[in-house]
Amino acid sequence: MPSLQNSNAGPISNLTWREAARRVARSVGGMTNPAVILAAMDAISEAIQDWNTEKDWRFLQIVAPTIEMDGSTNRWPLPSNFKKPYDAYIEGATTTLQYVEARHADTLLPGGGAFPVTAYSLYNVGTTGEIETLPGAIAGNLVVRYYRPMVEFDSEDAFLDLPSRYVPGILAAARALMCLEAKDFSGSDRWAAYATKRLAWAKRDDDRIPDEEIRFSPAIASVPVAAVDFEDLTA
Repeated sequence: MPSLQNSNAGPISNLTWREAARRVARSVGGMTNPAVILAAMDAISEAIQDWNTEKDWRFLQIVAPTIEMDGSTNRWPLPSNFKKPYDAYIEGATTTLQYVEARHADTLLPGGGAFPVTAYSLYNVGTTGEIETLPGAIAGNLVVRYYRPMVEFDSEDAFLDLPSRYVPGILAAARALMCLEAKDFSGSDRWAAYATKRLAWAKRDDDRIPDEEIRFSPAIASVPVAAVDFEDLTA
């Protein structure tokens, strides 16, 4: 898996799908029942789908390894499937490439012709993605960053694909689904309320990067440090 673009991610969960499913199954008294544990894995997958839909998570911003384009084609593989574009550029260029949908490029520049490469598009292909430079091929080192979705069920021994501090929210949502399927509506309501609260916490936490907030504060940026007389401030 490519490196995380955002250092705000924190430690990734070391909870396996098997153990997570056992915890979820316990909410309906089925932690030793293989069929209930399997249903719990389905519930966790559904909860992850909801979180994937809810937000473009900063902790899922990734940098694909540099793609060494030789000009032979304008489509190159990415190391994972993608959710949303972030940015892309060719090393040494003075501007980034612009994201466009391929159909718009086809409308404006049919056939590509001799126009320079100024844009890109992304595609999901199987379990990985592809980037396409537009309107044609070019040689150079390409850097692409994008959001990927959280991985759903892979294997029972795989770790959940999210920071450990967000795990309670996913498991709470899965427990709500399990209780709903078991017609335990009171339990479902309680877990759903808790899951909603944990999701809100996770979204705020994912958005907050303290250093970034300080550095780009307009009040601070408007006063150059060299212009501040610190003796006056302490007088």
